[in-house]
Amino acid sequence: MGMAAAGLVALLLASTSCSGDRGGFGSRPSPTPEPPAISPEPLPSPLQVVVRAREGFRFEPASIRAEAGRALEIVLRNEDDRAHTFVVDELNVLMLAGGGQTVRAAVAIHLGNAGMFAFYCQIPGHRAGGMEGRVRVVPPGSG
Repeated sequence: MGMAAAGLVALLLASTSCSGDRGGFGSRPSPTPEPPAISPEPLPSPLQVVVRAREGFRFEPASIRAEAGRALEIVLRNEDDRAHTFVVDELNVLMLAGGGQTVRAAVAIHLGNAGMFAFYCQIPGHRAGGMEGRVRVVPPGSG
C-alpha cells in the first residue's frame, strides 16, 4: 500500500473512531432507552358464589348475579348424600360433587356474555325434579 493510501486509511479511521453515534468503527452504540413504566389497573378480585346442592333436588340460591368481564369463583357444596352436577352451558361450566363434597371452579365471564342463563344438575331426573336456577350476567359497572 502506498504512502498516500495509508494516510487516507489513517485519516478515515481517526474521523470515525470519535464520531459518536454515526456508527463507524470504534463508535459506541447509543444506550437503549428504558421502556416506560406500565402500572396497569389491578384486576378486581373474583366474585365468590356459594351454591348448595340440597336434598329434594334443589339449589340454594336459585339465582346468581355476576358481572361480565369479571372472574367468578363458584363453590359447589353438596349437602346431599348423592352426587350432583352444576352446569351452565353458555359459560362452559361443568362441576361434579359427590355426596358431602365441596368443589370449586373459576369461571372467566367475557364482556360479551351479558344475559340470563340456566344452571342445572344434569344427572337424569334431577333437573326435571326442580334442580335448576338462573345466572344473570350484567354488563360491567352495573353495580
